Amino acid sequence: MSTVVDTDAAMAYRERVGAALADLPAEERDDLLEDVAEHLAELSVELGDPSATVLEQRLGTPEEYAAELRAAAGFQKPASTARNGRARLALTCAVLSTLLLPVISVSWVMLSYGHPLGQFLLVLAIGLAPAAVGLIVLRGRDLGMVARLPVWRFGERTVRHGAAALPGSLARDLREVGQPVWWALRGALVGVAAYFVLIEDRPMRATVPRLVVPVLLTVLASIWLTRRSQQDRRWLFLLVPVNGAVLLSLVMVLMQGTSFWTGGWFEFHSGRYGW
Repeated sequence: MSTVVDTDAAMAYRERVGAALADLPAEERDDLLEDVAEHLAELSVELGDPSATVLEQRLGTPEEYAAELRAAAGFQKPASTARNGRARLALTCAVLSTLLLPVISVSWVMLSYGHPLGQFLLVLAIGLAPAAVGLIVLRGRDLGMVARLPVWRFGERTVRHGAAALPGSLARDLREVGQPVWWALRGALVGVAAYFVLIEDRPMRATVPRLVVPVLLTVLASIWLTRRSQQDRRWLFLLVPVNGAVLLSLVMVLMQGTSFWTGGWFEFHSGRYGW
């Protein structure tokens, strides 16, 4: 029976403990994390909504707490030198793919009016290649080895501080409402884009009904992929670059405004589709 840890600080603490125990066998690691979750749940009941500082004052840093659990369970400290090098390479590949995929995807949309499928698949392959290399480098290991890197922890702290600066209700709404809306919007945008890449000779008046099925499928796929990434963080290697590509495309459309649809783009497609 799993224990729910429902405060941001407690969840972040547990994730860091899990990252520090990432080298352990999955079953033993899950058992230890179950104990951590129970302890954090008890503290949450006792203290209300404890901050990260309060938790570290009571329990020590997540890494120290993980070391105590490791020693109590009879496991040795992990060898870190080779794994740190592998983790840095995997993280570098993930960052490169996150930067590369959005840029080349949007550039392709702007420059390739013909939308040939082969070129589109090549763009995806090039953009996701570094992420694929990163996953190969991990060789099936948990993403926790990457999460132990100082640069990763710095990024986590930056995100947490930014979230803490938001009003409590806004942060909660963004997490509980904004995230699911983004998952659905991301899937819908991918579905629309994929439709016009795969089917390029349809009159516009016949397009809207045909969009329903592919958009519904990509929305469901987007939600599933996000839920999957919450269980296995390695999926972030693929999910984050896709987020970047979709977000950059959405920003470009919003910046263009109505001219995106009524300017040269519209004139080109009106002649092509016979609107």
